[in-house]
Amino acid sequence: MTLQNVINSISSAELQAEEKIRIASLKAKEVQLAAEVECERIKDKTSDECKATVKRIMKNAEVAANTKCSQTLNQGAKQAAAFEKACRGRIDDAVDFICGRLISKYVDS
Repeated sequence: MTLQNVINSISSAELQAEEKIRIASLKAKEVQLAAEVECERIKDKTSDECKATVKRIMKNAEVAANTKCSQTLNQGAKQAAAFEKACRGRIDDAVDFICGRLISKYVDS
């Protein structure tokens, strides 16, 4: 092999190496772009899933709160009705007692 052949072989190897580097660089850019697109897709999907989860949790909490509110209101209404019923029988006695005290103090004096 002559010196010229060696130089030509080295030049050819350098050109092949430069071409391989160029191709690898292009592929790396493609991979990076694909990764960025996939990352954005995953981020959007996760964001949508999180929003749906929050919406579902809020709806469940609202239903639970409404149920608890209704139960509390019903319980309060029952207690108020029982208290009113218990007091109704004593109203006449209370009126008679107060009237008797007023009459004995102001009329009988």
